[in-house]
Amino acid sequence: MKKIGYIAEERIFGYHKEVEISSAELLALYTTPKTLVAAPGAGKVLEFISLLLAYDYGTIVYTIGAAGAFRVKYTDASGATVSTTAPQAGMTDQATDQVRLLDKTAATVTPVVNAALVLHFPGADVTDGNGTIHVKIAYRVRSTGL
Repeated sequence: MKKIGYIAEERIFGYHKEVEISSAELLALYTTPKTLVAAPGAGKVLEFISLLLAYDYGTIVYTIGAAGAFRVKYTDASGATVSTTAPQAGMTDQATDQVRLLDKTAATVTPVVNAALVLHFPGADVTDGNGTIHVKIAYRVRSTGL
């Protein structure tokens, strides 16, 4: 059998990262989204795969008021959403530990070159609570070739 050539393929490895969201960061998450993965550099995009939120109840539940659902976005609060959502109601307003899983959104997402992945929720900041959230994110770094 004669070898006639081959196509070089880009090897795409997945990454996992753990991020802690303190009570102070959670209280300000609406106005100050938490960076989960830093921007990858020129000519590269981050592909979100999944996110695990593990809420570690402290001693006071959060008052969620108008706070919306957790979501992963590109860049900042105004960036494109890349994940499904997890409502705060039934999670950070509970006096027990909670776990939620966010997946890649089913909609087509236009990736943003050299943009961070951040955790955000719309509406308003939560108040009163003191629990923390342990985040485990899975993602890929892809070269655009541009």
